Amino acid sequence: MSTPLLPRPKTLRHRLFRLMVVASVAAIGIVAMAALLYEQTTFKPRAVLNLRQQADTLAAVVLPPVEFGDTETATTYLATRREYPDIVAVGLYDVNAQRVATYVRDDSARINWPREVHRDRYEFVNGKLHLWHPIEDGSRVVGYLFFCADIPPLFARLPQYGIMAGAVFLALLAVAGILSRGLQRAFLLPVEQLTAVTEQVTQHRDYALRAPVTSGDELGRLAAGLNDMLATVASQDHALRHSEARMRSIVETEPECVTIISKDIELVEINPAGLALLEAESIAQLRQHALVNFVAEEFRDQYMAMHQRVLAGERAALEYHAVGLRGTRLWLDTRAVPWRSPDGAIIGVLSITRDVTNHKQFEHALARRSQQQAVVLQLGLEALTAATLDALFDRAADTVASALGADYTAVLQVLPGRDKALVRAGYGWADGVVGNYELPLAANTPAGITLQHQTPVLIDDVANDARLPVRTWHVQYEVACIACVAIRGTGQPWGILAAHSKRTHAFSANDVSALQEVANVLAQSIQRANADVARTEMESQLLQAQKMDALGRLAGGIAHDFNNLLSAILGNAQLAREDVGVGHPSLVSLEQIQNAGRRAKELVQRILTFSRQQTPRREPVSLQPIIEEVARLLRATIPAGVTVDVSIAPDVPLVSADGAQIHQTLLNLGTNAWQAINGACGHIQLSLSTCEADAALLQANPGLRPGEYVCVTVADNGVGVDAALQRRIFDPFFTTKPPGEGTGLGLSVVLGIMQAHGGAVTVSSEKGQGAKFSLYFPEVTPSAGESKKEVLLAQSTSGLGERILYLDDEESLVFLATRLLERAGYRVDGHVRADQALAAFAADPHSYSLVITDLSMPGMSGMDVAREILKIQPDAVVVLASGYVRQVDVDAAMSVGIREVVLKPNTVDELAPIVQRLLTETRAAQSIAK
Repeated sequence: MSTPLLPRPKTLRHRLFRLMVVASVAAIGIVAMAALLYEQTTFKPRAVLNLRQQADTLAAVVLPPVEFGDTETATTYLATRREYPDIVAVGLYDVNAQRVATYVRDDSARINWPREVHRDRYEFVNGKLHLWHPIEDGSRVVGYLFFCADIPPLFARLPQYGIMAGAVFLALLAVAGILSRGLQRAFLLPVEQLTAVTEQVTQHRDYALRAPVTSGDELGRLAAGLNDMLATVASQDHALRHSEARMRSIVETEPECVTIISKDIELVEINPAGLALLEAESIAQLRQHALVNFVAEEFRDQYMAMHQRVLAGERAALEYHAVGLRGTRLWLDTRAVPWRSPDGAIIGVLSITRDVTNHKQFEHALARRSQQQAVVLQLGLEALTAATLDALFDRAADTVASALGADYTAVLQVLPGRDKALVRAGYGWADGVVGNYELPLAANTPAGITLQHQTPVLIDDVANDARLPVRTWHVQYEVACIACVAIRGTGQPWGILAAHSKRTHAFSANDVSALQEVANVLAQSIQRANADVARTEMESQLLQAQKMDALGRLAGGIAHDFNNLLSAILGNAQLAREDVGVGHPSLVSLEQIQNAGRRAKELVQRILTFSRQQTPRREPVSLQPIIEEVARLLRATIPAGVTVDVSIAPDVPLVSADGAQIHQTLLNLGTNAWQAINGACGHIQLSLSTCEADAALLQANPGLRPGEYVCVTVADNGVGVDAALQRRIFDPFFTTKPPGEGTGLGLSVVLGIMQAHGGAVTVSSEKGQGAKFSLYFPEVTPSAGESKKEVLLAQSTSGLGERILYLDDEESLVFLATRLLERAGYRVDGHVRADQALAAFAADPHSYSLVITDLSMPGMSGMDVAREILKIQPDAVVVLASGYVRQVDVDAAMSVGIREVVLKPNTVDELAPIVQRLLTETRAAQSIAK
């Protein structure tokens, strides 16, 4: 490719003159440019760098005085800048932009102290350098330093530049003179042409240019060689440009940070990913800062050591903290290798850097979670051996504080009503908060929100959270972050476990999970403790039941024989009274025999009732008349100073009960209430109402079923019963009365009667505050069939000659029953042997309206006799009589087909009505069926 020659100079003199002018102008321009470049690229940056280094040193020195507010020491440290005459003034500002200490080189100097602070800034003002530098404690800024330093003006340094310009100018002028004398046209022109081509190639990188070859001498060969070289360079440049374009495309699209760093640790190149990582918009912005300043201070020594190893030819890697231009703190992982020149010399460091912040955070969170789980596991092991729940609560509060880094912790127990909580344990609070302190559980409190939604609650910034107002204790304890979880209970949560921190966003989701795990440990321990209490109560109840059963068996055995004797005594005494007639001298003795027998009978009945061996005869009754009757008896018995009031709620339903036993129970409780008043003026209240069986009542009385109950209460304002006695007052033979004044069976009988009726009895009392006994009866509603039966029973009369088969192994009782029933208008076949009675029934089964057989007989029991009779006549009316009646006997009898199980009557007044009722019920059932 040919290129036209450049225009030739007219004359050598003209060329020389132009060369001299150009040399002069070039000298002046070079000096000026050098001065300006030195000013902007070397002098000022060096001044800023020197001042920053002083600022770094001074910031490290004044950090402790600033944190402790020691302005006097800070002023002393500022005065050390007198060693540097170019520093005019230094000012120390706190984080609130208030100047707290100053240093001025010359007292007469007027300093325009700035009113605003900047984190990191410098500027040149009126020949002075102003520099702001932050005082940092880790990532936290605690203050600022302001420096004002002298910068010599440019004109003050011009003489130095003038001498340099003159020297250059004279040197160039001398060279031009020598060249003007030595050059000849044939030599100058080729050189100028070669020079022109070279300049064009150098400036524009146009390797297509070619130098003219005008001769075969050295200059001609030089031109030809230059053209060959340009051709080679053009080919290589094309390949190099293609390679560079491909490499730059790879580097610029690389998602990781790629950097080239010089030996002096100055940034040479960085890709877009690196700019984004360091929060910069251009490489020029990064070059305004020393590269090592982006490395956190605690890692700078390690970073420098890595750089030196790479410059020594090694590969190196380092994980470290770095801080971007906007202050973002990152974890970086740098892998570095030597950067070599084409000849293999190491000229810098090539590195690839990854952002591993998320990975490090995950590792930290995983390690912290593992530590928390280990702590929670340890707490769970300690919970198995904790002496008391309070000790476990204290340990849990300390565990949460250490595992979560909390400043304060609290274990709250929700109180009844669920509007307050008791602080059972805590960490970090002032004295008096834990133990007796009650905390309100309003809907806009963290604990209240947790209790309402029963989900963990995390409040990262208390002051700015719209769900709750900032309270006094938040300010007092500087609480900024709160985490709360519920401690599970049976049904509603038992309480709240809370952690508090002075730092916002102090707790993570993993921390809340660890808090919930601690709460679960506490919940399990509470449930285990409650189960232990319940097991103890059940064991106590079982022991009591075993004692009662053993006593009942003893009582039953005695009652069987004793009732037979009493039946004979009372029955024959009744017959004797009827036989001797009115006015007979023996009548008084017979009455005394009957009275003593009745008292013995009542004692046996009380023993059987207490031992629950006697099944009461229950029927639908109203408790109101019974209560009113008991009240009348008490008013007639107790002193006038003790009042008896009755409170009856309207529409109280009927209950299934034995009216006589309920009368006995209420009279017993009323008498105890009068004795508790101890002869002084007092008050006894009898009440009747309906109520719902709550959880506490059902738990204390496992035999009760949920539902509505009729409640009778007997309350007094006497001496009361303390907690220790309340656990024993229902024990048999336990009494607080002096010897001879009490048997200890009163309240035991009450308990036995209530349990036999499917109800319960409770006591509520405090020492000196009176006592209240509550009786709970299941409700009952009579059916239409029962009402019709009652009408028919009311129409029944005495015997009409019905034939009755009576069997008992006691001959005296057979004799007595026969005489009693015959006087009542019945025909009786009495037998003492079962085989004879069965033979008589089998001979004419339809002639007997009723069969009465004793339960306990030798050889063949009454149950066996009933089975044989029902085999003979399935619709026979068979009644089982016994000295004591147990529920197991009733159940067995009903399964066989026996109509009823009754207690052995003792007199004609008792025996005849029972027979009349049974026969009348049979007639009534037959009438209803028709």
